[in-house]
Amino acid sequence: MSHTPCCLGYAGTVAYTCEIELRPDHVRAAIAGSGTVEEFISMVQWLGARSVTWRSSVLLVDLRGVETVYTFTEQLMIGRAVGVNLRHLRRHAAVVRAERITHVGEKAAQHEGSPLRVFADEKEAAAWLFETD
Repeated sequence: MSHTPCCLGYAGTVAYTCEIELRPDHVRAAIAGSGTVEEFISMVQWLGARSVTWRSSVLLVDLRGVETVYTFTEQLMIGRAVGVNLRHLRRHAAVVRAERITHVGEKAAQHEGSPLRVFADEKEAAAWLFETD
């Protein structure tokens, strides 16, 4: 039986947009745009607030549309925000451009108790999301 993804919602700030799709086994969010670290963290907080209402506790976030390159310190700030706002999820994965993988934000999120992994390939991210714990 085939399921068609359902668009849950679309939010935007001046800097970032987020398109969310409810899928049968997980939620997929695509964030795009360019802005300050504060604007990005605001989007993370928005996503975290919405995620408590989802049936699925598995989230895949596509960040390949994010244009801003954040500093080490800003990556730490983002990772902490992800950790605080999304730690209630069973698992979540972020997909970023390969040249942007630093694992700084990933480690900060994990330190906050958030089950996050970062990938350059969406198929690899999806496979990890559904590995047995």
